[in-house]
Amino acid sequence: MTIAGEDDLVELQKAEAEALRRTQHSRALDSCGKQEIVRQLTSAVNLTPAYRGYAVKVRWPTPVAASVNCAALQTQLARSGP
Repeated sequence: MTIAGEDDLVELQKAEAEALRRTQHSRALDSCGKQEIVRQLTSAVNLTPAYRGYAVKVRWPTPVAASVNCAALQTQLARSGP
């Protein structure tokens, strides 16, 4: 069993901070998050019998980026996980 030293923990904290900084302004994550919100809202609305089958349209202040492939991003994130 290897025990991480203090230097290793500092490096890990720096890497985590840098990763968070990069993703805070990620157009891909922003767009995919919006798509996920719409998907979940649609699912919730469709649970109500009176509204089943209706489409949910959301107007975002910043439009979703059409060039972002959310499925590919999800696959990439799944591979890099623990």
